[in-house]
Amino acid sequence: GSDARNTLRHLHNGKTIIMLTTCKHGSGWKLFADAHCQRDNDLYETFDYSELLENSTFCLVPRGRRLGSFRFLEAMQAACVPVSVSNGWVLPFSEVIDWKRAVVEVDERMVLQLPNILKRYSNDAILAMRQQVHFIADTYFSSIEKIITTTLEIIHDRVKSHFKRSYAMWNHPPGGLLALPSFSQSLHSFPFYSSLTSNRFSLNFTAIIIAKTPVKSSSAPLVRLLKQLALTTALQKVIIVWTSSAPPPRKKLWRKLDVEVILQVSQDVKGRLAHFVDDRLIATDAVLAVDEDTRLHSDEVMFGLTVWKDFPDRLVGYVTRGHTYENSSSRWRYVARTKNEYSMVLLNLAIYHRYYNHLFSVVLPNPTRELLEKKVDCVDIAFNFLISYVTKQPPIRLAQKFSITDGRSKQKLDDCVPEANTTRQFRLRDECLSELTENFGMMPLRQSQVRLEPLLYKDNVSNTRKKYHNVGYVKT
Repeated sequence: GSDARNTLRHLHNGKTIIMLTTCKHGSGWKLFADAHCQRDNDLYETFDYSELLENSTFCLVPRGRRLGSFRFLEAMQAACVPVSVSNGWVLPFSEVIDWKRAVVEVDERMVLQLPNILKRYSNDAILAMRQQVHFIADTYFSSIEKIITTTLEIIHDRVKSHFKRSYAMWNHPPGGLLALPSFSQSLHSFPFYSSLTSNRFSLNFTAIIIAKTPVKSSSAPLVRLLKQLALTTALQKVIIVWTSSAPPPRKKLWRKLDVEVILQVSQDVKGRLAHFVDDRLIATDAVLAVDEDTRLHSDEVMFGLTVWKDFPDRLVGYVTRGHTYENSSSRWRYVARTKNEYSMVLLNLAIYHRYYNHLFSVVLPNPTRELLEKKVDCVDIAFNFLISYVTKQPPIRLAQKFSITDGRSKQKLDDCVPEANTTRQFRLRDECLSELTENFGMMPLRQSQVRLEPLLYKDNVSNTRKKYHNVGYVKT
């Protein structure tokens, strides 16, 4: 090893500082054994190296015989703060990664001062560094594919310097690989960087409506939905995606609306894929995805937008679904009737940032696109996969919706939404979960029990005291 590595032996106290190494490298290690080998090997055998690594706060990475050090990646994978003791060593991807937020660099001549140097870091500083180490390791070094992709994207940014990611994008979640410059080079345009920019998104929204029912009267689902949307002052644009072979509705249907309405005929696009229009058509940060036959009140839209404004990186909606792993069959299962725990929000009534529309259209690998074209029922699941993969967070469920059939009876909207009601359809969604998990290389969905409701939502007080007193109940 190096002189610095040999000096580190003097810091070992077996309690707060543990220096663990072994001479057993290669089949001929005995030929190069020195006076310390036996003691080092005996000490190494008394500890579980992996467990020690995961429970350490700082992990030393001294200069070795080679240009790099495998210990560096080991420390990062364990979310242990690497302490680099190697003068002149250039850390990987240092062109874009701010290593000062994740690594302690110590001059080799100051090795004996290491305990005093590390004691200067407060608990809050250590926590922040460990979180940054975990983020960097997971985002850029967790697989060969990510290391190669990061390398190629850095080269891309060098070649197209006028069209590259900012330093902040590389160093804040979700990272440079998921903040695409093809969407924007400004932090303000993305839903992830509110804490950096103090950016507060507007409540203004674009509604994307999937419609297929011919409009024959004023009571048609599309007419009823447009009337409710028109009551919201935040509506800026409506995109009606017509997926039926029947003639599309005439423009006079929305002539009285004070906003732009675009009719896009997409008879060749099936199911939920029709939601994902050209993102250049979307005029606002907030997108409301809604089916024409969804019963809703303008209060529900405004309350949903208010919640989304506080969580712009999340998928927000009213109707949820879940997933579970079945040990007996070793496969994932789709859960349609969720009680408290959920992991997905359906796109029949959901709010999300327009960047996810762009990401869904650009990032999904070909195997996933082919899957969605063959199995359109997988689109809702795939969209939830994508957002949870990016944010590492679950969606947000809003107040439970009910359809009122008379003055006393009510039915959960979850029970009214057309859903898998046969064994075959449930099996199809189970297959979606398994195939998407394989395509993503992991199960990104996160479970949650959170449900957000307006203030005084369930309190027995006058409706005049409630800001959104029509949330949750829709007459049928």
